[in-house]
Amino acid sequence: MRIAQWDILEFSRNSKHVSPEWPAGYWPPTEAPPGKAAWGQSVRAFQADLKAMQKLVADRACDLLAPIPHGAGQTLLREALLLPITMRTTSPIWLCCGGYSDLASGS
Repeated sequence: MRIAQWDILEFSRNSKHVSPEWPAGYWPPTEAPPGKAAWGQSVRAFQADLKAMQKLVADRACDLLAPIPHGAGQTLLREALLLPITMRTTSPIWLCCGGYSDLASGS
């Protein structure tokens, strides 16, 4: 999930992003993290990427329905809906309607 989420985020905000090769690039090199520190780093990266996507979606300057210029018809809304946003609801639309401030404050 971490690699797929990172890929979706980077595609959404970076026109020079190149997605990993499918399917090998979406799997970590080992079955389990090499240690607690690596697991913690992976969790922090997942959380940071999720917050970055939430910020992108909540940005009123971003048109959620406009095609991403470097895409093939994808929109920011479509990309956000692909993410496993399940903190309080499974719908990222919630983020656009005031839920992001709750997440940012930790409530």
